[in-house]
Amino acid sequence: MRKPKGFGRFMAIAGSYMKDPDTRVRLLKAVTGYARDKGSLVRGFRHDLQALINLVRDWSSGSYNKVSKKTILLAIAALLYFLSPFDTIPDFLGAVGFTDDAAVVLFVLNVLRKELDHYEQWKSD
Repeated sequence: MRKPKGFGRFMAIAGSYMKDPDTRVRLLKAVTGYARDKGSLVRGFRHDLQALINLVRDWSSGSYNKVSKKTILLAIAALLYFLSPFDTIPDFLGAVGFTDDAAVVLFVLNVLRKELDHYEQWKSD
C-alpha cells in the first residue's frame, strides 16, 4: 500500500510530539474530542482510531513499551492528520472530507498490523 498524499509532512511534525509528553496528552485529548464531535462522520473508522489513541496513550504512560519508536511516530502522524482540518481533503467538506482521514488511519493500521495485534493481545491479558 502506498503512503497517502500529504502524509509525509505529518510524519515530520510527529517527531516533536514524541519528544514532549505534555504535547502528546493535549493531542490525545483533542483527537478524542474531535472524533466525538464528528460522530457519524467517523463511525466507519472510530474503532481503528481508538486503537491508535490507546497505543500512544499506553506508550506515553510507560505502561506499554514493547513497540518501536517508528510505530509510535506513525500512530502520532495519523492522529495529527486526522485532527488537521487542512489535510488533503479539508474536513469542512463533511463526509467527503473524512475519506482521506480514514485512508490515512487504515494505511497506518496496515503498516502496523503485527505490532497492533501484539498490543491488543497485551491489552486483553
